[in-house]
Amino acid sequence: MPVRKSDIKKYVVLQTEIAESFDFVEDQVLRNNIAIVFQYMLFLILLSEKHKFSGPFLYSIYKNIILCSATITESCLYYSIKYFLNKKKVKAEDVMSWSWKYSNKADLHEISSSEKVCAGKRSKKFNRFTDRITFIEMNRIALRARILTRKLFEKSESMRKKRNKIHLAALKKVDDSYSKKRLIKTLDDTIEIINHLGRKVDAI
Repeated sequence: MPVRKSDIKKYVVLQTEIAESFDFVEDQVLRNNIAIVFQYMLFLILLSEKHKFSGPFLYSIYKNIILCSATITESCLYYSIKYFLNKKKVKAEDVMSWSWKYSNKADLHEISSSEKVCAGKRSKKFNRFTDRITFIEMNRIALRARILTRKLFEKSESMRKKRNKIHLAALKKVDDSYSKKRLIKTLDDTIEIINHLGRKVDAI
């Protein structure tokens, strides 16, 4: 069955091949959760094509598909970075963000009730890679670690911003700008990023 690049149904036709892209994720629980989100995404695609919705109903379906795509990308990115760190292919201090930590502080001079001159020890404190890490931080880590290329970093960032825009509280106007063309671009980017991550992990 021929599949046109502009046809959203291609993701249903190629679902087995796409699902195999997640095989690099050895964490069975995470892989199962990704598979569940992927199946839900396919259901939404079929729903949008079968019933020919329009207006707010269609926009809502498209936004949910984008949320699914971002969730899958974020999960695969999390696994890949953690894998690189565990295999010691990258050092945490080379890729993690950090802040100054002050210790042994001593007051030298009081300028006013709100200002003091102090002395102390200043050292770098690197953030830990935990399951609470944010999407934006993972994108930056993956770029620093060369897990993502600059091009794929920008695509992942675009996806993150689209996901964040969907949150109603963040909207400053009625958002009905979701189109099939925009959706297909997001799905294509998702598959491209996941395939790239799979090759990076498999190469270790």
